[in-house]
Amino acid sequence: MAGKLFLLLATVSVLEIYLIVKVGEIVGIVPTFLILFSTSVAGGWLVRRQGIAIIGRVRDELAGGRLPAGPIMEGLLVLVGGMLLLLPGLLTDFLGLLFLITPTRNLMGRSIVTWLQRRFIPREKMVVIKKN
Repeated sequence: MAGKLFLLLATVSVLEIYLIVKVGEIVGIVPTFLILFSTSVAGGWLVRRQGIAIIGRVRDELAGGRLPAGPIMEGLLVLVGGMLLLLPGLLTDFLGLLFLITPTRNLMGRSIVTWLQRRFIPREKMVVIKKN
């Protein structure tokens, strides 16, 4: 497991450096820096804004006596997106933004829940979760 994680991090790092160099060759050093800086700032703003909204949904679910599973999953995905935006690079910024865009985040959340259900819940005890 540790070997796979190291290989993934090494591959992502090499790809990030390659992309930054290529974009720098095409648009120049200053515009490349501005792109990296602006995606970090925009990502921070989106994480804050969506995090506050998710906290509100968690409170609403708890006040209604329901388990806030959906909002918690959204919160985890927003957290992952925010962490990806903190990493310097164009690839991680792109992936981080995908985690922060609501339609792609919802798609990822449903895919993760389906994967977890198939992996850890016996077929006879499986429950279908419907989107409101």
